[in-house]
Amino acid sequence: MIKGPKYKKADYLELLTMQYQVFRMAKTKGMLALEQHVENPHDSAVFQAFPTFHHDHHAVEFMCDYLRLMTLGTDNPNEVETLIDIELDVHHHEADHVAHALNTMAESFPGLGTVAAVLGVIVTMGSISEPPEILGGLIASVIERLPNKLKISGHTDSEPFRSTTGKTNWELSLERANAGRRELEENGISSKRFVRATGFADRVLLLEDDPASPRNRRLIIMLQREDKDRTDLPPAPPRIFRNE
Repeated sequence: MIKGPKYKKADYLELLTMQYQVFRMAKTKGMLALEQHVENPHDSAVFQAFPTFHHDHHAVEFMCDYLRLMTLGTDNPNEVETLIDIELDVHHHEADHVAHALNTMAESFPGLGTVAAVLGVIVTMGSISEPPEILGGLIASVIERLPNKLKISGHTDSEPFRSTTGKTNWELSLERANAGRRELEENGISSKRFVRATGFADRVLLLEDDPASPRNRRLIIMLQREDKDRTDLPPAPPRIFRNE
């Protein structure tokens, strides 16, 4: 789809040689000597001697159009130059259509990714009652469409965790966060995308008026904003304080 320059050094040398021969003919034999070549360029012995030029119908038509003007008596170089510049601008504008289309398509990709992610969230919310292995796959399918780093946190209600091993809600919330992280990794999310996994116990409640509610037991997955949490930025300059 994307290639290098169409014309090489040899092509430009061929074009200059062709122009030299054409203008030498016009100078020695007069402009009317070019008429047969201009009106029937495909059978022109002069143009056929330069195959790259001869097989490029855009270049042939461009050259013949302005040679025709000269054979008809247009000999003001400034007028011819102005006309050539206008036509070249038109050609360049048309040639840029493909590049503009590719650029527009490239700029639309983030938007398409966002739309796909939103649709994925809608599907996931419709399956919120599914078991963890199914719900984890749905959530991972949303996250994989976005490039952001991830922060994951586990939370509990205020009811003390009853365990013979001495675990508390702090350990339980951290294990909940790591269980969610592992589930996402098993569904294709790279471990390198996780910035941290944290347990908050019952310190950040969803329902502050009902701390014992089971709805406070939850897992939160946050997408890190790249422009806010970047660590590769240079340090801020020192502040200068002045005594008033």
